[in-house]
Amino acid sequence: EGMGVNRTWIRLELDTISSLTNDDVRTAILDRGTIASFGPLLVPTINGEWAPGTTHTGAVDLEVDVRTPSWMTVDTLHVFENGTETSTLALEGSSATIRLEPDSDAVYVITATGSEDMSPVYPGKTPWALAQAIFIDADGDGWTPPLPALSAR
Repeated sequence: EGMGVNRTWIRLELDTISSLTNDDVRTAILDRGTIASFGPLLVPTINGEWAPGTTHTGAVDLEVDVRTPSWMTVDTLHVFENGTETSTLALEGSSATIRLEPDSDAVYVITATGSEDMSPVYPGKTPWALAQAIFIDADGDGWTPPLPALSAR
């Protein structure tokens, strides 16, 4: 199976693939630095650095680079602030800049979608990807969760 099927992309800083360990993968997942995907690869950065799983102070510009093969089209970015979709952007080309500027501490999740199917490789299926949480400490006093903690029953 290849590009276009469910994947979890993780960011790793390795000199060689032979040095990859289970701990490298485990740490990347625990650090919330992943991209869930049915096709595209999202590369979200702030000031040139990987953004998922990171905390930033004040307003920031999130750069989102969307990487796809020629037969896959991603045309929309969705911005979620604290679990609520706050904006939808038409993606023209393969990258966009999104201003994250909350009034109080917030968590952002970005998704990318395509309205066209992934023919000829996966006819009838459309691309989708989600970048893990990006935390914004609005006033610099430390990030505080904007929503109550979930509890398990």
